[in-house]
Amino acid sequence: MQDKDALSIIEHLSALYPRRLCAEEKRRIASIWLSVFRDEPAGDVWRALVEFIKHDTSGFMPLPAKIYEIMTEARAGKAARETEHIFTVNWTGSIGPDGYENL
Repeated sequence: MQDKDALSIIEHLSALYPRRLCAEEKRRIASIWLSVFRDEPAGDVWRALVEFIKHDTSGFMPLPAKIYEIMTEARAGKAARETEHIFTVNWTGSIGPDGYENL
């Protein structure tokens, strides 16, 4: 994620949630988000943010840690689906009661 992405996220959150932030507050909060998500693709952060907004009933802006948690859960789910696909598509053997493949 880049500076402009972090500031855009905070601008959108500021418009969505009732607490209005001045320009300096937005820059400071964006700086924190950037330090947390600097090595993450901006698209992943946005997807997690949208997921948060879809289920949020608190009325408060999310903390970066919550967005990071949603991203981590989404990645774990994707990895699990990919692993399942590998085994269901590519696996041709069987596992016997002793845990070894029956040939």
